[in-house]
Amino acid sequence: MKISIPGKNKKCGKGRWCGEGAKGAATRKMIIAAGRRVFRSHPYQAASFRMIAQEGGFSFTLINHYFTKAELFEAVAEEVMEELLAASKTWMEGLDALSAKKGLSLFLDRALDYLFDNPDPVLLLMQNVAEGDKDGEIPGFDRFSAYVSEAKDMIIRVAPGEYDSDRAVWWVYSMINLMIVYIGASSYHARVLGVAPRSPEYKNWIKQSLMYLFLPRLERSLKSKK
Repeated sequence: MKISIPGKNKKCGKGRWCGEGAKGAATRKMIIAAGRRVFRSHPYQAASFRMIAQEGGFSFTLINHYFTKAELFEAVAEEVMEELLAASKTWMEGLDALSAKKGLSLFLDRALDYLFDNPDPVLLLMQNVAEGDKDGEIPGFDRFSAYVSEAKDMIIRVAPGEYDSDRAVWWVYSMINLMIVYIGASSYHARVLGVAPRSPEYKNWIKQSLMYLFLPRLERSLKSKK
């Protein structure tokens, strides 16, 4: 998945600077970083340039020279999902040499460690999934669809067997969505369970619940492969 940041790789809109060169690139990076912090805690429709500027410590008029709101959100989504895809590839390393149980256990350890330390993907999605139902398509959400497609292909390569394209999407998409819910709304779920939301106990609870739900299908898939 290649990043194509608006304002950098295509012609700027009317009245906006292209911002080429080192200074322009640094400014774009600063704006995207501030936008990322705001969009992970506020829905797209509720977030404003003034909020982003306050978060970044610069004038809100600066953003208009580089991005529309839709372009900025798309740039943030693309950056976050590209980071997630790169991390996901490392989660798959060496799994094909392990049993289903050991492989899934290691995969979940890697995925949960990453998402607990880098929750932006799940926070961004948690804030904005419902917005699409209320206000139509959210810009940049095709990046999430692209990630699901890439993750599906990785699962098929590691565990073929029963995992044709449709089944792989069911398996991957269901697991991803449970992680989004468990980590993106961790304060609520951890409170229900009586543990701290960032605690090892809560992380282990997520892992064990996912093992319970997804290991049986994976084991059947690997058996059918033999």
